[in-house]
Amino acid sequence: MPSHDPSRRTICAVRGVSLALGLIAAALAGASEQSGVLSNGRLAVTLSNTGRVGNAFSSINMSSCEYPMNSNIEHLYLGGVWVGARVAGGYNRVSVSALDANGLAEFNTRREFTESSEAGGLPSYRSMSNDPFAVDFDPQAIAPVQVECRFDDLTSTAPGHVPLGLQVELRALAWEESGFDDFVILEYTVTNVSEQAMSDVYVGFYNDMTVGNTDFRSPYDPLAVHRWDFYDDVNGGWRPGDIAGDPDLWLMHEHDQDGDSGWATSWVGCRLLGTAPPVTPRPGMPTVAYNSWRFRGIPEQDDYYWDPWAPTVLRAGKYQFLSNGHFDSGVTPDGDFTTASSWVGLLSTGPFPTLAPGGSLKVVFALALGADATQLRLNSYMARRLYDRGYTVPVAGVGNSDAVGAMLNSAVPNPFNPSTTVSFELPEAGLVRLSVFDVAGRLVRTLVDQSMPKGSFGAVWDGRDSAGREVGAGGYLARLEFGGRVETVRMGLVR
Repeated sequence: MPSHDPSRRTICAVRGVSLALGLIAAALAGASEQSGVLSNGRLAVTLSNTGRVGNAFSSINMSSCEYPMNSNIEHLYLGGVWVGARVAGGYNRVSVSALDANGLAEFNTRREFTESSEAGGLPSYRSMSNDPFAVDFDPQAIAPVQVECRFDDLTSTAPGHVPLGLQVELRALAWEESGFDDFVILEYTVTNVSEQAMSDVYVGFYNDMTVGNTDFRSPYDPLAVHRWDFYDDVNGGWRPGDIAGDPDLWLMHEHDQDGDSGWATSWVGCRLLGTAPPVTPRPGMPTVAYNSWRFRGIPEQDDYYWDPWAPTVLRAGKYQFLSNGHFDSGVTPDGDFTTASSWVGLLSTGPFPTLAPGGSLKVVFALALGADATQLRLNSYMARRLYDRGYTVPVAGVGNSDAVGAMLNSAVPNPFNPSTTVSFELPEAGLVRLSVFDVAGRLVRTLVDQSMPKGSFGAVWDGRDSAGREVGAGGYLARLEFGGRVETVRMGLVR
């Protein structure tokens, strides 16, 4: 079996640092592809406008998926989205932004997405932040660290690939607050830009995870005494019912078998957070699948095909694996997945019954990391909690730490013009104060200041101060005080 060989790298990124975001931007010389490292100070992940997550260890100066920051512990070789659908004539087609390539040179000859043109003035790669003090502040951002990448399969030159006619926007979101800084949320919005309807659509996140410490085993120097070991990783997964108290858990994970001799004991995983619209279950079939292969084991074709080495054997294609409902964890009828090897995996969901021309769907994953299996699961749970709350991070204030606190939900719409509704929940009756502040900490307006019963509520802010005057565009904070605790949510006003 061919091995990974990062010494074959042909791309070296040029590093430039934006301290406010912790974003490392990189323009790849001689190509229109752009990539950069999203970092929140706790982790660092490479993202590309061709849909690639991770950098195949192509540069010693650029993290692929480092956690914790400055530890030199890497967790991901390559990752990306797979989209499969049935098209006219009953054909099953798949477009992928990552697959089991041996370095970026090979990957770039086989990838099936390319960077999208800047239609409508939107760049194919951009960084932004909802932090008003950040140099990349944008009122349309929803996270302190945010990267958006746009790519499509319209001009793919991968051998044998038949494009579906898709444009994909990846919105990667990260936070800096403790408890919410051990994951990156990956939102994939898939749009049908062809003239044909698609049916039975499936979307998955493919990964070639591998855990190790680059100080101990080098993936960069082919003459190093201790070379990176891709074949000592153990993978697995969790699904609903596996972990008490986490009923929505669909997660694939990986770690090094011996913790890289103690140099890299952390775990990495990918969790499905949700879809919009919801998928439509097929009778008797799960809506989520987790498939795993050893390196070079992924299907060679989109649909069923005859094995070139065993002409009488019919092999399942990529589309069949996206949709098969299997869960390759432990020992299953498909094989023994408990042994250490160079594993690659695919966590997928569907079907979406139809995707009409011009129509879109969204699938959201979290790339989560942790010191061990328990921390990985808990960190992925925090990602799910944040997703369910509309990406509102609770901020505790000074007060009684044992008090029962309210939950400040999202402001909708956000950003907004001319008004937004700030929703919140009270676990019991009590005095509530909901106020709006500017980024300098000045009170702009008090929306609620009274006793309220238990329940869910919403308060409208019309973009005016307490004197009824319109305030300027920019960032504002909604601050909820209840039961000795404080929560805040950022809002962006556009004019």
